[in-house]
Order: sequence, then structure tokens, then C-alpha cells
Amino acid sequence: MRASSAFGAFIALLALGVTRPETCHAGEHDHGSMVMEPEGGAAPRLDLHGFFDVVLGASRVRGAAGDSTTLGFTLGQFDLFMTSRLAERMSFLGEAVIESEAGGESSIDLERAYVRYSFSDLLRVSAGRTHSAVSYWYVTCHHGALLQPTIQRPIPVRFEDEENGGILPAHAVGAEFSGHQGMGGLTLDYVANLANGRPADREQVQTAGDANRDKQLGGSLTLSGAGPLEWHFGGSAFHDRTPPAPLTGSEMDQDIGSAHLALRHRLFDEIGEYFVIRDEDRGTGIRYTNRAWYGVVTLGPGPFRPYAAVEGVRIDPNDAFYAGLKDLDRGTFGLRFDVNPFNVIKLEYRNMLSDGERTHDVLLQTAFTF
Repeated sequence: MRASSAFGAFIALLALGVTRPETCHAGEHDHGSMVMEPEGGAAPRLDLHGFFDVVLGASRVRGAAGDSTTLGFTLGQFDLFMTSRLAERMSFLGEAVIESEAGGESSIDLERAYVRYSFSDLLRVSAGRTHSAVSYWYVTCHHGALLQPTIQRPIPVRFEDEENGGILPAHAVGAEFSGHQGMGGLTLDYVANLANGRPADREQVQTAGDANRDKQLGGSLTLSGAGPLEWHFGGSAFHDRTPPAPLTGSEMDQDIGSAHLALRHRLFDEIGEYFVIRDEDRGTGIRYTNRAWYGVVTLGPGPFRPYAAVEGVRIDPNDAFYAGLKDLDRGTFGLRFDVNPFNVIKLEYRNMLSDGERTHDVLLQTAFTF
């Protein structure tokens, strides 16, 4: 491992020892946000909220072919988030995102849509399209730039259809089981997924059936403690078998393991994760190992809060499932200004090295909810 990657991994693991960003709360973008209760015999009410952001970005790429620069405005995701309580222990959540395409057109993606049956604190069963529990980020930050500490999601946890995305299966179509149990002064949370597996194309999600009989199985455990220093520590394990890939004609077994630690204090917030992805070509028996990590630290109380982040990806160049992805290291420094609970402004500098090219980005974002 190169010195820079070792340093990045060290910082990410250090982040695993320092809190979940104050902007990321599972209840704020999940069923916990519902406040409406249908009265006896009354029809369910639909509670609708939205998220949007606008970014001004300047970029300079320096590589062997020379330098290039860009400057322009970018529209973020127009995220419509809806919930409805159907009964005392039954609820619905839906989330649709309108995204701008490179050609100037827009597309609509159904990101989440599921019904949940809440039998008790220990057992909740959901059916539909959810965010996978393979990453702690997916079950806390969700969509909406307002909810996350940085302007964009770290590359290791980007969604399947985003640039450099698809490293992890961000979405699960199937059944989800979740709950929590008090353990003295601690709390243990679990999430388990039984879902359609990943297709041969990592940038896609199987929503209209599964290309093979094998299902994605996995889950996560998080142990949490309250107090002046709130902490959340845990990990996940997932297994899947993809259908035959066009490049190799073989099925592939994929096993993903991760660790996360989030801390939260009056003076700082942080979230960090480390992932190991092992792929085995069932035709040749050859195994490949890929790794990814990130860590984000936000400092200080008050409306003005500086933050820093590191992230890294190490891809085996012979792994056909991740064809096109390159090793990368990126560092980020920024300042966020929480105007009010509904609007945040972020100024950010990023420095990324990938495939011999170094990219410098300066970004200014306003993100809000409505």
C-alpha cells in the first residue's frame, strides 16, 4: 500500500475513533419524522417534504495530457420525501428524486418506497425498496444535501448511478428487518436485508425481479452509548452472487464487510467507515480484494463549523465487476454555515489524485429543505 493510501486509511480509522455528523439523524429522514396520526376511521394523510441544492463549482484537472479548467452552476437533486401513517403500527415511506443529466435533460428515480409494519421496538418489517444496511451512511444521511456534512457523499458510499458510484449496493429491493434493544445504559440496533441481488452491471438496481435465484443477504449491528460523548460503533456483513457477467461469462460471489464508528460531542461531530469487498469468479476461482474508506470530522459549536474529510478507494484492476473504476485518494476542507434549521451554506476545497490526474475543486453550495 502506498504511503498516501496508508495515511488515508489511518485518518479514516482515526475518524472511526472520533461522531456521526450532527446533520445525519436517521429519524429526520425516515419514519421517525412522521407526526400525523389517523383518527378512527379517517383516511391516511400524506406528509410531503422536499430537499434541493445549488452548487457553483470551479475545477482544474492536471494530467499528462495538460491542464483543463471548468466553471459553472450545477443543480442538485430535487428530492421529494413523503410519509403516511396507515395505522397505529403500519406506515409508508416514499422518496422520488429528479436529477439533471449531462445533456441538460432531467430524469426521475424512485429511490425509496416501502411499507413498514412495526410490531415492537424489537421488530419492524419493511417491504419494498430501501437503503441497504451495508453502510452506516445509508441508514443515517439518506438523500438531501442538507442532511450530510459535506457537499457530496464520499465516493465509497455514492449511489449506483452516480459518478464513481456503485462500489457498494446502496439500494435493496426486498424485505428489511430492523429493531433495537436497550442493554443497561447502551442500545443495540440491528438491520437485516433479504433482497434481490446485484446485477452484472454494478450501476443498476434490480427492481423488476432477479436475474438469478440467489438473493442478497446481510445485516448490520450498531452498539450506541449516550452521554456528553455520544458514540455508535458497529459493522456489517453482506453476501451476494451476481449473474454471469458479459466480460467473463461467469457468476461472481461477493462478500462485503465493514466497520463504522460515529461520535458526537458538543465540540465536534464525525463519521467514518472502512469497507473490504472480496469477489470470487466462480468460473476461474480467482479472488479479488477491493477496499474503500472515508472519514469526516466537523468542528465547533455554533452556526459556523469547519470540517475536513479523507477518502480512498483501492480497486483490483483485474476485477471485471469494477471495470472502469480506478484507485483514488481525496482530501477535503470546508466551512459550513447553518443559516437556520432549513438552510445551510457550504464552502469547500477538494484535492483528488486518481489514475495520474490531480483534480482541484472549489465549490459553494446552498442546500435547503421545504
